[in-house]
Amino acid sequence: NGFVEAQLNLKIAQYCKAELEEYYGVTVYMTRDSASCPNGGGNNKSCLQRRADIARDMGANLFVSLHNNYSSASSASGAEIWYPNQNYNPWTSQVGGSAASKILEQLTSLGLHNRGTQIRNANEDKYPDGSAADYYAVIRHCKEYGIPGIIVEHAFMSNSSDAANFLSNDEGLKKLGVADATGIAQYYGLKKETPVDYSAVFDAAYYANRYPDLKAAFGDDAQKALVHFVEHGMSEGRQGSAEFNVAAYRARYADLSNAYGDDLVKYYMHYIKAGKAEGRNGTD
Repeated sequence: NGFVEAQLNLKIAQYCKAELEEYYGVTVYMTRDSASCPNGGGNNKSCLQRRADIARDMGANLFVSLHNNYSSASSASGAEIWYPNQNYNPWTSQVGGSAASKILEQLTSLGLHNRGTQIRNANEDKYPDGSAADYYAVIRHCKEYGIPGIIVEHAFMSNSSDAANFLSNDEGLKKLGVADATGIAQYYGLKKETPVDYSAVFDAAYYANRYPDLKAAFGDDAQKALVHFVEHGMSEGRQGSAEFNVAAYRARYADLSNAYGDDLVKYYMHYIKAGKAEGRNGTD
């Protein structure tokens, strides 16, 4: 049907990335943003290895390879997803299979024929423990790095219905990318929530300089300081900025102390979400 698979795959991936980044706490790394091989050249084998290397280097939780199918039989249609076998790092099979099922549910809800989730063993390749390796290189290499890898075959370029409904225009390609993202988000329980803006009660430089233990641990890494503040600092009653002192805020407002008692985190969150806008005094 005149398609160039690599071009379709990249567009779907870009739509998937954009949709996934609508969810809180997600970082998407692309192995390519153009037609070029991720390692800048070389043969197909080295290119596939490089994709897994990127996933390893980025500390990926999941590797998703996006494709479209072809068959000499024009009647072949629909979506299928390949996931790791249960050999070697078997947990990658559990994660990959479950994520694949969620994605496939979304793709088939668009009207694509359900061809199932599948595994394929290599004919000769073995994992370090001597068990049969996965056939597909990106799945195999990712598993060796302890990363679940899956291959999504969205539709058949050789099928007139799949081509017309999903591959012939950006609207159809976007549906596929959004379906991929939605399935991933469902598997991981992701939410499209607006991140909390802690700036009313937190300043990284102030926080690090006020507490020598944090300065020694995190240096000038503002993100790590914020994570500590959110996960530990607020519950410990630490002061995150010159603009807010939780002990003073608690003591000043009886309505809040009656409502929140010893739950210090709630005082911080009240000031962020309502107190500051109400003109309440958060300082000593």
